[in-house]
Amino acid sequence: MSKKTLRPKATATSSRTFRRVLIWCDMEGISGITRWEQVTSTSPMYAEGRALYTQDVNAAVRGAKRAGFSEIYVVDGHGAGGSYSFNSWLKDQLEPGATYIFGHRWGCYVEPLRMGDCVVILVGAHARAGTSDGILCHTMSSEAWYDATLNGEPIGEVGFAAAIAGSFGAPIAFISGDAAVCREAG
Repeated sequence: MSKKTLRPKATATSSRTFRRVLIWCDMEGISGITRWEQVTSTSPMYAEGRALYTQDVNAAVRGAKRAGFSEIYVVDGHGAGGSYSFNSWLKDQLEPGATYIFGHRWGCYVEPLRMGDCVVILVGAHARAGTSDGILCHTMSSEAWYDATLNGEPIGEVGFAAAIAGSFGAPIAFISGDAAVCREAG
């Protein structure tokens, strides 16, 4: 068996490599999360959700290290309510070797994109509000938003992330979540 060197690429057919990766995370599309109680800070099930969230984030960081990225930035983009908003990981269990960014609204996390030479991975993504087969689907807020559009097209959080990343020339290379969000991403 021969060994292969894995190189971070923009797409499966691109030859461009990137030095940095921004792993943008949300909780509703994480493996094993299927109930609102798992993503809401005031619920007893939130502890379970935080553990699942941390495990998926760690898997993404290990994958990014194995792919050869020299700089790995990880953003907590989940607004759980209270002091846990954008602060939901179990910090003492996070995979070493990455810079973890948390504690602010997810729109503030563009510094790795500003530095350039960056590709984006979305971990724990979910479908936009109103998606009939989406698990925990919503757009930005499960209480305040329903419809959002960009250039006249319906858009969810994946679309917002892609628009922000694209404005810095950073492609979305990978999305994890349910089948509905993968279909939405195209």
